[in-house]
Amino acid sequence: MKRRIISAAVLMGFACLGLAGCQSDEYTRQELNITEDTYEITAWKEELPDQTDYSINADYIRGISIEDNGQEVFTVSYEPQDYKEAYDYWEVSVPYDSSVTPNTEELYNLFENLAAIRLTEDTSGITFDEAGLTDTARKVCLALTSDGSDAPDSMLRLSVGSEDGSGNYYASLAGSDQVFIFPGSAVDALFGINPFEYILKIPVLVDTKTVSSIEISQGDKLYTMSVGDQGYVMDGHEVEEDEYNETYVKLLDVFIKEELPEEESVSEDTQPLLDIRFFRNTDDVSDVEISYYPYDDESAVISVNGAQYFLANLEDVENLADEFF
Repeated sequence: MKRRIISAAVLMGFACLGLAGCQSDEYTRQELNITEDTYEITAWKEELPDQTDYSINADYIRGISIEDNGQEVFTVSYEPQDYKEAYDYWEVSVPYDSSVTPNTEELYNLFENLAAIRLTEDTSGITFDEAGLTDTARKVCLALTSDGSDAPDSMLRLSVGSEDGSGNYYASLAGSDQVFIFPGSAVDALFGINPFEYILKIPVLVDTKTVSSIEISQGDKLYTMSVGDQGYVMDGHEVEEDEYNETYVKLLDVFIKEELPEEESVSEDTQPLLDIRFFRNTDDVSDVEISYYPYDDESAVISVNGAQYFLANLEDVENLADEFF
């Protein structure tokens, strides 16, 4: 697998285009086709055989799942899809979902750090129970491929136990009866991981090649875009491809500001500040709806297909709405 990296700077480099007006012709709103996300890493964790030695090639990692206190805190996996570009093959399933785009540069740095870790065998004769490894609630699973192919063929399952008295931790690998010593700095980094640092600060990345039409609405105002046999159409008027594409990029130009505080959300009965619906050109791919809801004087809640994880700058949302209405 050749590494592909996309950063927010790439998207910020696109030009913006000002628009005015709203849909004037009679138009019937489309129904969204939103499908539930599924992730192969769920099956990998259950079905793949154990790798019993800590020998890792960073380029051969196809997934990581971190559990702390018995709960998944970060899970990301390499799951190619025909409708996506290679840089968008990585999927975040915990704590977000596939609408979130990983920052692959940061992700690959994490993999390099994991590959650089060295486990040493404990020679004290301590038992698994004494080392706190019998019922540990801290685990790391790595899906690995042995030949560089896209699909993993083994799973390294690392359990972390109690501190060894010198700042490091006891650890074990599934399938092995050996107690290891795991560097304390690595334990702190893994179980103190901040998933927000591993995503691009864009609400969703929707490839224009997969989209047949778009509805942009604010209250009872509607603006539409479409591409098909009739060419490129915006607000009921045929336009050039470049104009359509520049406008499309503008729709994805509101960036994530910060995470929405835990257990906070906005009712979907609330009138959104702006609603954007991307309708796909195939039934095999889920449509996408981005809604921006009022939050406070500086922020708006971002909702993607009903999932609310992040806040955007309110001014950015208002500026985008002003481009169309």
